[in-house]
Amino acid sequence: LVLMMELAVCVLLMLLFLGGSSKLASWLGGRHYQVHRLSAVAVRTIQALVVRAMPLPEATSLGFELVGSDRSTEQKVNRALRDCPNGASAATHLQTIADHFRNVATGRFCVLRVVLPITMVCVLGGAVTLVYCLAIFVPIVSLLHDLSLPGI
Repeated sequence: LVLMMELAVCVLLMLLFLGGSSKLASWLGGRHYQVHRLSAVAVRTIQALVVRAMPLPEATSLGFELVGSDRSTEQKVNRALRDCPNGASAATHLQTIADHFRNVATGRFCVLRVVLPITMVCVLGGAVTLVYCLAIFVPIVSLLHDLSLPGI
C-alpha cells in the first residue's frame, strides 16, 4: 500500500515538474495540434510569398525558415505541396492546403479540449483519492491487526 501511495505521489510530482498539463496534453494529441497549426501558418506564409511573385521552391524554404518549423511540419507541407502547380493557381491551391491544415488543427483542438479536462480530473482525482484512502485505512488496518493479536 505504501508503494501505491509513493507511485501516486510520483505521478503528481511528474506532472508538476515535467511541464504540468502541457506534458499530458502532448501525450493526448496536443503535439499533433501544434504540428497542424504550424503547418497551416507555414502554408499561409508560403502563399503570401507566392502571391508576391516569389518562385514556389524559394517561398517554401523561406516560409519554413520564417515560421521556425520542425521536421514533421516540413514533411507534412512538402507532401501537400508535391502536386502544387506553379503560377496563378498556386495561390488558390495553397489557400486550400492551409484551410485543410487549419481545419485538422481545429478538430484536434476540439478533441483535446474535451479529453484533457476529463483525463486531468481522473488522474489527479484518482491520485488524491488514493493518497487519502491510504492515509486513512492503513492505520485502521494496522490497528485491527494489532487488536487481533493475543494479549499477554
